[in-house]
Amino acid sequence: SMLVKTSFLLVALTVCAGLGCEDGTDEPGQAEQKAVDPIVSRWKVAGLSVGASVTLNKSKVGQSCTRYDVQGVTSLLCDFEDPQSAEAGRERGLAWIGDATGAALLDHNRLLVVSDRDGVDPNGKAINQITKLFLKAEAPAEAPASVAKPVDEPAEREQSAGLGSLIPKVGEE
Repeated sequence: SMLVKTSFLLVALTVCAGLGCEDGTDEPGQAEQKAVDPIVSRWKVAGLSVGASVTLNKSKVGQSCTRYDVQGVTSLLCDFEDPQSAEAGRERGLAWIGDATGAALLDHNRLLVVSDRDGVDPNGKAINQITKLFLKAEAPAEAPASVAKPVDEPAEREQSAGLGSLIPKVGEE
């Protein structure tokens, strides 16, 4: 029994060594992406269902893309060397979307391409959420300016509330 367990373990290790099971990848580039992408984290925190990621080393859109199924909508996150390459990827992304409902958005060297090829998002609500969260993901997580700085002057307070032209100043009635 102990000999059988040891033999089984040895065979399993030998098979894994031969197949490259140590990191669970079969393509270069997959092992590098172990950390959860901040955009994916933002989708999950917002309550969107996010399926497993599939690394695409050479997709029709770009060289370094990861595909996710977000709320049933195919979503590609791609990284590029520079904004010009990302713009070219956006053009390819729009072509990849084809006749389906979708979007291709840039944020510096990152590109998000979403395509509702299966028609699971007929009103566009999921695509809207996915894209808005992508654009917010790169922004610093700070409080809005009106909350971050105290407002001392009454005129400033009125302006920050958007009521400056509606509220007469004292003595202007």
